[in-house]
Amino acid sequence: MRYLQWSMVIISTLFPLLCFLPVEGMGPSFYLYLLVLLSLICIACRFRPAGKGFLQRIVEHWPLHLAMAGMLGAVLANQLVSGHAARYELPLQLACFPLVLWGLLFGTFQQLKQVQWGMAASVLLCTVALYAETAALALRPEAVALGLRPDFVLGMPLVPFTNMTVMMGGLVLFSIGWNSRRDKLEIALKLLTGAVAVYASYLSLTRSSWAAYPLFIIIALLVFRTMQLRVKLAILAMTAGLFLGTYLISDTVKTRIRLAQTDIELFVNAKEKNTSLGQRFQLWQASWEVFKEHPVVGTGREHYRAAAQELAKRQIITPLAASQPHMHSDLLFHMATLGLFGLAAILSLYLVPAYYFFKEIHHSDRETRTIAGMGGTLALGFFVFGLGDTMFYWRVSYVFYTVLLAILFAGMVRRKESLAAANGGSVSIAQAA
Repeated sequence: MRYLQWSMVIISTLFPLLCFLPVEGMGPSFYLYLLVLLSLICIACRFRPAGKGFLQRIVEHWPLHLAMAGMLGAVLANQLVSGHAARYELPLQLACFPLVLWGLLFGTFQQLKQVQWGMAASVLLCTVALYAETAALALRPEAVALGLRPDFVLGMPLVPFTNMTVMMGGLVLFSIGWNSRRDKLEIALKLLTGAVAVYASYLSLTRSSWAAYPLFIIIALLVFRTMQLRVKLAILAMTAGLFLGTYLISDTVKTRIRLAQTDIELFVNAKEKNTSLGQRFQLWQASWEVFKEHPVVGTGREHYRAAAQELAKRQIITPLAASQPHMHSDLLFHMATLGLFGLAAILSLYLVPAYYFFKEIHHSDRETRTIAGMGGTLALGFFVFGLGDTMFYWRVSYVFYTVLLAILFAGMVRRKESLAAANGGSVSIAQAA
């Protein structure tokens, strides 16, 4: 029992780092399946974390588990109605959430929250990799204008790679809520990690990652509610000054913003549709057309390219836009490929976990409040990223979201249970304090 517990704790702590390490034959999915295997062994041995069995935990949090299985249900619905063959591996990884969560519940809150250091190490690794791939180009505005950016870093697509790096940096900053004022060195390391994550988003020039910063600030104000107003205002002023200063002194950022403005103008005036943003606008229009033609179960992910090519033949979008593998929007992509079932699945994937976490955002216990803010940030952060890119197109996003969400939710459950035990009672995580 002890060896299984420590195995799961070690994997959960190092997961953010292991997820991005380019080790042959040991990609992100390997660690998810390893956690699933360990959980199955625990079930077979009839172990019960905190005195509760697997089925009892399923019933306790059934809306969350149903939401994580929603994508699998949407794919199944598409196959049953259309008769087309479908691949189930990626949605199945999301549906493995109950097993991953149950195994992690063998860890204590103090053990589970060590994931903060795995995330900090991962942010450093990812930023070094981004610097090696992009620094020489990012410092040359003319290179940005030519679109000279790597498509992949450490074997992963640039945009979701950067988004997840920024996400981890934000979560590490939130984890300062677990520190006391005496932990000056830890707080300094976390602040440095946050700054490194911002630098990573600057290096990659991915605009979708920039959209997450307002979300981080809003949730931080909710989590750190006991902070004095003048301190909050000072932090807001420093943050605004940082981004304004970056814009004023960085030709790269100015060029990136001007390119967006130019793309929009060219598209609106019908002068050029095949710019970066122009293709996105076309794909968003195409997704709506596909959705109207297949509103219930969609075209199926494997048949999206054929549907896009048909729209190009009808001159609704250009052939270049039709050649793109996805629609640069999670909501629209899943609407087009999985219909109303896909829309419900992707929204549930964001909103149900966010609901569970934000029920605890005003908890009287600071540590509970902190991990609730971190979990809510993960869920809504993926929603924000998905507005401008298809995060749940790439394998790494499925694994990253499933495992990290399970770690944070398990930590919140264990913290609530430890507080209840200390008070001589019991409380369900579904009962907001």
